[in-house]
Amino acid sequence: MTNRTLRLFSLLLVLAGIGSLAQAQHHEACDPDAPPAPVLNVADVNGDGIVDDQDVLIVIGKAQQAHATGFYYGLYDLNADGVIDGLDVAAAGEDIGKPVPLVETQVAHAALYAERYLKFDNVLADGYEATTPEFEGHGVHWWRAPRYRPTEEFETAVPGGLNLDAAGNLMAVYYAADFSMYPMETPPAGFSGHEDEWHMHTHACGWNFNTEDPERVTFIDYLPQRFGYYPDGHPLQVEGKRLEDFWFGEQGSANNTCTQPWLINYLMSVGAIVEAPPAGSIANYNGFHMLHLWVNRLNPCGRFGGTHPGVEGRPVTADPPGVGGGHGG
Repeated sequence: MTNRTLRLFSLLLVLAGIGSLAQAQHHEACDPDAPPAPVLNVADVNGDGIVDDQDVLIVIGKAQQAHATGFYYGLYDLNADGVIDGLDVAAAGEDIGKPVPLVETQVAHAALYAERYLKFDNVLADGYEATTPEFEGHGVHWWRAPRYRPTEEFETAVPGGLNLDAAGNLMAVYYAADFSMYPMETPPAGFSGHEDEWHMHTHACGWNFNTEDPERVTFIDYLPQRFGYYPDGHPLQVEGKRLEDFWFGEQGSANNTCTQPWLINYLMSVGAIVEAPPAGSIANYNGFHMLHLWVNRLNPCGRFGGTHPGVEGRPVTADPPGVGGGHGG
């Protein structure tokens, strides 16, 4: 560490205790003893594959900003205590020269990409839409990604979606890859190593995606399992076929099950949706893989946790016996 860095480091240590203990923790543990997981395990905050003075200087600048304005971003909270201060500067200094696994650089790139979305105005300016209401453990899913192709390398640095709370605050990013591009048995390679845990959503419909009111959005997955039977137990059938026999197809295709009046009318009759969606507002998914990365709302279930136990919202539609939406912690 250079003399200049040491002097700045000493200054920030003085600030370490200011407000850090007074700030309320914004997380809950998966169990009583589980601490939140930091975004990075090695302080390569600029994602260049090494930890050096530049990383320390960045954390110093963010700690100064936090002290002056209350700034917070999970990427720079290296000790995962809910504030950015001299303790994080110290952690960065201790990591100088340590080996940086590829996954840490990949995570840093994804988090740096998402830092722009600490400002909700940028979410709207960049064309994201709310694609779910606020769900417990997830928040609101906002989506604007490129369509990933099976012949292209998966871009960990460009997450397609954002998880925001009801107030528009960034909590996490997420990746989604359609079965038509990555078959059910072959999720994207994702991040280096085996820490990232992909889950699946199949036979899903979404209605009323918008930028103004996430609570107008309806998203239902595992439709055949959740709603494939009438209340008396006999299967929902159309032209002699059960719901699970229908191919959900691609958005806009002729076999787009989610647009069919018989399905919409049935879901309205059982209270799954409250009104027929307007034309052009329906998204249709045969199935897709999903992965979360908690870049700002640090998660006791791990940085790749499928859900966050401290995130409030409406309960996700209950799974029928033997069926799971793929989320775990």
